Amino acid sequence: MPDTLTPDTLSPGQMLRHWFQTVWNEGNPELIDAWVAPDAPVQGMDGGNEPIRGPAAFRAAYDGLRAAFTDIHFEVQDVMETADQAIGRWVLTATHAGEFKGARATGNRVSITGMTIIRVTDGKLTAGWNEWDRLTLALATGAVLPRPE
Repeated sequence: MPDTLTPDTLSPGQMLRHWFQTVWNEGNPELIDAWVAPDAPVQGMDGGNEPIRGPAAFRAAYDGLRAAFTDIHFEVQDVMETADQAIGRWVLTATHAGEFKGARATGNRVSITGMTIIRVTDGKLTAGWNEWDRLTLALATGAVLPRPE
């Protein structure tokens, strides 16, 4: 999809797909300020229990993930949508090339699964929820060690 698209020309499902392709896969965070509402809560970006809020907090989480993982690629596998929401199931692949949650870079290739739900109001992402396989990521980055046999 061309970068000239605006969220008000896209359905929530199209917006979700374009978001992952442009922001994450192509590494172009410009849409963060344009598409995320100023007070939008986004759950599950940093692994904590509290949501981050708004474009600046999202950008900080985004920058942290991009510093810790190179060649990030999201393969969006399924998208379902309603008039104002979309849910996408995805697989993330990346290389652990920088510190993440106290774990030094391992150079390990990681692959994790997850899902994202977005709510769209007046062409802006007004809420987001992310659930992903944190245990697989923690094992791949050495943040936790596998159980001895």
